[in-house]
Amino acid sequence: MSDTPKLTLSDLADKVPAPFAPWVADYGPVFLKWTAEDFKRWLELLISGDWQEAYGQLVNSMDHAGRISEWGKINAELKTVNADNAARMDIQRQAALTFLKIALAIGLAAFGF
Repeated sequence: MSDTPKLTLSDLADKVPAPFAPWVADYGPVFLKWTAEDFKRWLELLISGDWQEAYGQLVNSMDHAGRISEWGKINAELKTVNADNAARMDIQRQAALTFLKIALAIGLAAFGF
């Protein structure tokens, strides 16, 4: 049996830098239930640059409500990114169309129309 005292979410929030404290409610329960070996494996993934697998390990360790919450956050971010991308694509289409109109005018003039 370990003599290491168990941290609470409140204790953990007090130990992290203030800007990170709000995230303790979302991710703290995972770290508090992990073993040192779990954390070591996760840290090795981060160090090796395998951030997707590290994120997967974190999410897969969440309870059902935590996963649903996480998926909701990601979905909201994806909607924003998709809307931004759609606006950029529209600008690109408009620029291409403008170029083609100019090229058409030049072509028509070149062939005497």
